[in-house]
Amino acid sequence: MTERRIGIILASIRPGRNGKAVADWVLEQAQDRDGVKYELIDLLDYPLQARCS
Repeated sequence: MTERRIGIILASIRPGRNGKAVADWVLEQAQDRDGVKYELIDLLDYPLQARCS
């Protein structure tokens, strides 16, 4: 059986965001589970642009 992978997405990119501490805590708690690999995906690490049609 293949290992499951679950992404924990930190979506806030605003200055002074509080979500980083929460996402780190969730990741720490989740890593106690066997057979699942968790990854923190921080949108601040990606060059996002607003697109309007």
